[in-house]
Amino acid sequence: MKSPPHSKHAISLINAKPFYDTELGSLRRITQDDLPILKNLSIKRLVLAPGSIREPHWHANCNELAYCISGQVLVSILGNGNEFSNFTISSGEMFHIESGSLHHIENIGDEEAVFIIAFRHERPKDFSLHASFGAMTDAVLGNTYDLASSHFEKLTRSMAPKYIVKRDGKPNIPSTAHLPNRHKFDVEGMLPPVSDTVEMGYVHKGKARMSVMDPDGSLDTYYLKPGDCYFIPAAYPHQIECVEGDEIHFVIFFDQPMPQDVGYRTSATAMSREVLAATFGIKEMDLPTFPVTVKDPLIVGRKNPVDKPTSKL
Repeated sequence: MKSPPHSKHAISLINAKPFYDTELGSLRRITQDDLPILKNLSIKRLVLAPGSIREPHWHANCNELAYCISGQVLVSILGNGNEFSNFTISSGEMFHIESGSLHHIENIGDEEAVFIIAFRHERPKDFSLHASFGAMTDAVLGNTYDLASSHFEKLTRSMAPKYIVKRDGKPNIPSTAHLPNRHKFDVEGMLPPVSDTVEMGYVHKGKARMSVMDPDGSLDTYYLKPGDCYFIPAAYPHQIECVEGDEIHFVIFFDQPMPQDVGYRTSATAMSREVLAATFGIKEMDLPTFPVTVKDPLIVGRKNPVDKPTSKL
């Protein structure tokens, strides 16, 4: 049974029913089937036990962007144009996979590896290497590899994905896997309230309150806890604030490679005080002294105590 969303913008990912769950690891997902407002983005949580492998697969309709919560893995990619890549990923690092690129994720450490993975489609479609082999006859595979068909008789055949498999023995880590790679990169309050890109976030640590304004003028305010994810359509005014403890940790994905924001701080600089006064129906002298801002800040400090929400939680 699916856990119902506590807001049309947010739902728990960590409490979602896994579509794969064994001693090797687990996979959970939130797609448009679970959160109907989703568009251009969806999210998964991947857990790999030591020695486990997310089987070789590719995504037919979307790119993939993954963030490592914990653990250490080896990622191998066969990209378009026969580009081969191997690299390691540790906690706090991310990697990117283009649509159609064959790839695997292998836990090479002694602890669980946990990933939050975003996809550039509300309903991502996958194909596994195991299933694609199962779709072809021994003769076809033999012709493909210039071998006799008998070489493929011992392969287990099925057109169903295995999702996660177990490695036999120690990992084989290429000597170049620790070098820089274009697919991997490092990553390491309130967020800008308005964005012109679709945004999807996952709460790793802390508790936050979020408010999202919809085009009909309604305001959706809700609390977020670890394991929850949220979705913001393009250009919807919104804010996130820490309500307990000293900090919150989010993994945030966008549907554009270079997301841009239009924020409240810069909007007060872009408009004249006469226009702002007329907009808010007050005299110019009664306007706040807005600071001149030419680049909207990503995070701002808390100058005032947490106030009551203006919509029902």
